[in-house]
Amino acid sequence: MEGAVAVSGMQRFSAAIRKAHFAQVASCLQLPSDDPLVRMKSYTLWSFIHGHSFLQIDNKDGSMNFDALEKDFLTEVAQKVFG
Repeated sequence: MEGAVAVSGMQRFSAAIRKAHFAQVASCLQLPSDDPLVRMKSYTLWSFIHGHSFLQIDNKDGSMNFDALEKDFLTEVAQKVFG
């Protein structure tokens, strides 16, 4: 198929995750999934979570021990993003 772009399984998975993430954020904000505010809040949360997980997985958070407080920490971030 000339001009067709091959889509990998990972790309399909990533698109499905984004769609589900947008739907969850839209539900919290009581807005449609394609609303610009939903996209902005989704990207903010996505960026934070990926940064946080990178620091945790690679032990780059230094002496900070988030294990005991992680749920409270993530709840605070979500409240500030949605606040």
